[in-house]
Amino acid sequence: MATSSDLRAQPGGVKGASATESVQQEAEARRALEKELHELRQRVKELKVVNEISRILSLSLDPQDVLRQMLCEVNCALGTQAASVLLVDESTGELVFQMADSPAVQEITTLRLKPGQGVAGWVARHGQPVLLSDASQDPRFYKGIDAMTGLVTRDLLCVPLLVKGRVIGVLEVMNKSKGALDESALRLVTALVPSAAIAIENARLYRAVREERRNLESILYSIADGVYTTDCQRKVTSFSSSAQKATGYPTGAAVGRFCGDVLDCHVTAREERCDTRECMLSQAMRQRRLVIQRGQMRVAPGGEEKRLEVLRIAAPLMNEWGEMQGAVAAFWDVSHQAELERLKADLLAMIFHELRAPLSNLNASVEMLLHSTLDEKVHREILEIIGSQSARLTRFVQEVLEVARLESHEIKLNLQPLTLGPLVREVVKLFHYPVATHRFEVHAPEDLPFVQGDKDKVETILCNLIGNAMNYSAEGTVITISAEEQTRGVVVTVSDEGVGIPPEGLDRIFDRFYRVEDPSLPKVQGTGLGLYIAKLLVEAHGGDIWVKSKVGVGSRFSFLLPKLEPGDAP
Repeated sequence: MATSSDLRAQPGGVKGASATESVQQEAEARRALEKELHELRQRVKELKVVNEISRILSLSLDPQDVLRQMLCEVNCALGTQAASVLLVDESTGELVFQMADSPAVQEITTLRLKPGQGVAGWVARHGQPVLLSDASQDPRFYKGIDAMTGLVTRDLLCVPLLVKGRVIGVLEVMNKSKGALDESALRLVTALVPSAAIAIENARLYRAVREERRNLESILYSIADGVYTTDCQRKVTSFSSSAQKATGYPTGAAVGRFCGDVLDCHVTAREERCDTRECMLSQAMRQRRLVIQRGQMRVAPGGEEKRLEVLRIAAPLMNEWGEMQGAVAAFWDVSHQAELERLKADLLAMIFHELRAPLSNLNASVEMLLHSTLDEKVHREILEIIGSQSARLTRFVQEVLEVARLESHEIKLNLQPLTLGPLVREVVKLFHYPVATHRFEVHAPEDLPFVQGDKDKVETILCNLIGNAMNYSAEGTVITISAEEQTRGVVVTVSDEGVGIPPEGLDRIFDRFYRVEDPSLPKVQGTGLGLYIAKLLVEAHGGDIWVKSKVGVGSRFSFLLPKLEPGDAP
């Protein structure tokens, strides 16, 4: 053992020991600083990665795009072989593979894991991350994925995606290329997943909102003839395809335009165009309520300008704070309904008119017979008046009933082989009694082929067409009835030298109660049902009926009945 005298005998011994200890302490401090500096640099690098990934995720609301970019950045930052995202199916609780950033595992997309199945299922159920250096040795590991993809999972990191404490999915990374996944990888991914989960949830909500909007638009567009929205200045912001079809105004040209320039609307009660206060959009925004109007709209679908009778509905558009954003409006074309209402009114007026005159005549004639002493000649004239007015009432009732039966398909045709030449001549003779007011010319060959028809109904067709020609042509003019064979059947044409039909009336000439008004002719009596009945009867025979006309020259009404072919049963 060295004594104190021995130590004193060694010069510089104490100083040497202190120097060595100091060097060691300095080295240890340097190593600690270097380690701390390395950790700080690593944390800065991790934060940069997290910030960059968060920035990238905030740039898109497409769920698939968000997942794709996130997995790519994670794989790049950690140097891992594969990464994937599984999202919770809220209806079943299962985990569904939504995206994988590795060619080897792309095929597992849409694969489902049962609740709690595999490491991912455990993480989703418990809401805690799992870091495994050798996943295959963990009892929670599900080997079916490796068997399906051919990928061998070594190290595995699985972190829950949480939004407001609720697990919406799981992020998995595996197989670090250099070394193994460690606490630094766990720290980086744990720092990343909050922003990633929010980005995923926002993208899912955005997609749900878009789908809901599309569904609502589909419903709204399907129940209206036109739907559009405007801003607070009534400039169009959207214009549905149905509105484009109804108005003839292209959607691209409508957006950004003042609504009054796109939709030429008028208030029914007045002919003037709606102004700012009368506009239902202005009313809806000013009064903050639903507004319903009946009006007219001038449109030009296909370039042909016309005026529609429309029912319009407008409602205000407000944001969640109650601030006015504009208005939404829909319109329905009720022109057909308006026309039906007009026809109904015309029918009632026609019925009252047609019944009033003959009933008045009948009442007057009966009064004269009951309360007057009349000679035989006057007595006979009164009886003739009664007879003619009774026949007029009978014809009117028969026509109305005929229309009702035809429209309800209650009439049964008594079909038999007919040759139209003799039938045309027979009908024309009826119009010579008691006095022929027009000259008739008949051109009908004797060898016309047979058609299959109901004789009485075909007579009605001919009578109605000839009667119409007489009503709309001056007395003494010629009415020509011709019949000829054509490829599809036999065509009968009734031509007159009358007033003709204006072009706008050609499409309506076979409508119920439609009549051409001409001041040059005396008031035409009748129900306005003759041509309509003729059309229904021709169509009941499987034929066609049409008209050609020129104003001031005359009209040609033609109908075709199919030929009776060999083997056709009567």
